[in-house]
Amino acid sequence: MEGVQSVDPGKPVEVISNELDALDHALEHAIPQEFIFFNPEHVMETLQYVKEIEKPYALQ
Repeated sequence: MEGVQSVDPGKPVEVISNELDALDHALEHAIPQEFIFFNPEHVMETLQYVKEIEKPYALQ
């Protein structure tokens, strides 16, 4: 957060500790064609989750 705050102190920042909740939040608030970088600690669990939810977010 320090980097964001140093560039734009008024920019709202939300911290979501649970990786899957954070991914859900990013996907639900994404703008079409937006790039989301997600670097999970629990890779295999996250991959399984992405496979389960990918259809609604697939590119048309």
